[in-house]
Amino acid sequence: MHFQRISHQVVVLDGKIYAIGGIGGQYLNTVEEYNPITDIWEIKASMNIARRNFEAVTLGNKIYVLGGNNDANASLVLNSVEEYDPSENEWTIKASMFKKRQNLNV
Repeated sequence: MHFQRISHQVVVLDGKIYAIGGIGGQYLNTVEEYNPITDIWEIKASMNIARRNFEAVTLGNKIYVLGGNNDANASLVLNSVEEYDPSENEWTIKASMFKKRQNLNV
């Protein structure tokens, strides 16, 4: 990978592995895609909000990130949701959750 990271999420979509967000010296909004066929990591579009301790899920052909925090003391908990469309390499902010959440188990 291009960035060291902890407290990130990893999902698999269409045979590719995505490493999303976390911490790597600072809060990250970066996304990397690994293609096991070509054995290459590629930097993709960044999320709108840097975050850690969030959840990432796939639904259909999209990736969703939910909640987390982006404060060194973990006091700024998020209720935001973002959707990633790999075909457009674009993140879109979606409707927020009713409650702020971190360390979700979706």
